[in-house]
Amino acid sequence: MACKYLAKITKIIPGGSEVGGPIFPQKRLENECLLGRKPDILFWPKKCSNTPPEGPCWFWLEEYGRATPDLQFAERSQQKW
Repeated sequence: MACKYLAKITKIIPGGSEVGGPIFPQKRLENECLLGRKPDILFWPKKCSNTPPEGPCWFWLEEYGRATPDLQFAERSQQKW
């Protein structure tokens, strides 16, 4: 199951900036972590897709290990979206 904090955002790419490119702005969907975490690796959304709904976040585990609880993940899990 995909992590519930993995989302898609719409990024607007301005038009008219490249020769032969589109004149008008273009929309592109990009992955975003709703917890504000920005892993600096390729294919991180695939890791998020393997995160169980109750956590813990794979990025948190790589940064801090299992000894430190991921309170932000747990706290947000209690909130209703």
